[in-house]
Amino acid sequence: MSGPVPSADEVRQHLKALIGAQGVELSDYKDWLVTDQALPAIRGNWTHQIGNQEIGRLDIQVLSDAERVIEESFAGMGADGERYTDALQNFQLGSLHVLLSALWSRPHESVVIQEWQSPHGRWTAHVGEFVSRCLGPEEVSFPPDLLHVIRNTLMRTELAPEVHWLRTFYCKPGGGDTVVEVLLDNEDWAAGKKAVSEAMWPASEYYYSLRNFIVLVPQA
Repeated sequence: MSGPVPSADEVRQHLKALIGAQGVELSDYKDWLVTDQALPAIRGNWTHQIGNQEIGRLDIQVLSDAERVIEESFAGMGADGERYTDALQNFQLGSLHVLLSALWSRPHESVVIQEWQSPHGRWTAHVGEFVSRCLGPEEVSFPPDLLHVIRNTLMRTELAPEVHWLRTFYCKPGGGDTVVEVLLDNEDWAAGKKAVSEAMWPASEYYYSLRNFIVLVPQA
């Protein structure tokens, strides 16, 4: 791993190595990483500090087709030399294998592949792990039916027959206000936020968060 503030080129090479380890060879094209088929393409950007906090942010963009970009961001916490490593690990745990499974046809044991059906079509859902952070002395039991809640709400939504992506983030910072963010195709999704907020989340005096990423691929 590089120093505390990796350059744009170092971020690109780290992404290339991570994805190459999963059997996908990428080459440089301007600031993107591409395969022989050109699309999908991926790139990343690292912001070392957000405000005056010891938090950085890794922004990942994936060009799924000529006009649509999947955007994912990952916080990195800790001292200077730890933030980037932490953010890169969050990307690996949260979204990397979902993207590889859905867009590069590289399945992974951490990704659950399901067939979902709605009145508007049939989908192959690539469901990533529910990645948690808990700062208390004990693990937190998250709502066991959360994926069911997300799937049912999503399948009641009218979706065009193209790739869609959904990121869910729930954070209860102890004594502060709860943060709920549910993005569908990079945009705030009110129905999803309402459904996730109404799930049976546990009370805790300590910080905890849960993150999940899903990609839907339309079936012919």
